Amino acid sequence: MFDCHFHTDLSYCSEGGMTLDFIADSIEQIDHLDGVAVTDHSFALYFPEDVAWDWEYMYNSKVYDKFRDRGNANIDAYLTSVENYRDRGIVPGLETEIMHDGRFTFDQSFRSRIEILIGSVHFLALPAKASGSDVFEIWHKNTMQLLNSGIDILGHPFRWISKHIHVSDAVIHEIVREAKINNVAIEFNSHFEIDTDSRMLDEVIEQDVELALSSDSHNQKEIGDFSYQLKILKEKDLTLSDFRIFPGEKILCR
Repeated sequence: MFDCHFHTDLSYCSEGGMTLDFIADSIEQIDHLDGVAVTDHSFALYFPEDVAWDWEYMYNSKVYDKFRDRGNANIDAYLTSVENYRDRGIVPGLETEIMHDGRFTFDQSFRSRIEILIGSVHFLALPAKASGSDVFEIWHKNTMQLLNSGIDILGHPFRWISKHIHVSDAVIHEIVREAKINNVAIEFNSHFEIDTDSRMLDEVIEQDVELALSSDSHNQKEIGDFSYQLKILKEKDLTLSDFRIFPGEKILCR
């Protein structure tokens, strides 16, 4: 199994000990783990921690521009380090967001060096006293931008919106359909267990969309742990062979 979503200690949400050496050693020791994409947060590479968690850059792109040179130097060093571990089953990736002006939270000049790009919603600026429909429209616009931006995987597709409103079957159908149109894989993420996952899997099968298996590991105990995914599949009387799994076998052979 290939894990498409992994964080090292460069991500501020890491719980420690997530070095490239430790991850590579884990791949060698865990029989069912064929490889991982290290996908640290672009905001952690571009911004100091206090700036990153303030999220102002999501609605004020001048903040991104202020730290762009710093971030470019960090992401160059990051990608160079990860690239050196390819022969140990690690490929370079990144997890990013789209700001209000339509730009990623990283410089797209690095896109060719990023084997797996995950686009995720982590924060959206909401107006005061936003209604449920306001929240949905803001999330829907950002998610559609992500799906049309050239990402490889839509990360934890319904995590953010599920915290705010009920996600209907129609919405799940639409997002999976848009992923198919744009050749984007849908992530099945175990770091957060979301009540939309079961319905999402139904749509992934129905629409024949690639499924990306992800632990979204933030700590050493999560490495290689796909127990949540396997539990849900068993409950639905499904196996991995029922899906087209992203990225297949090719990526480790590049």
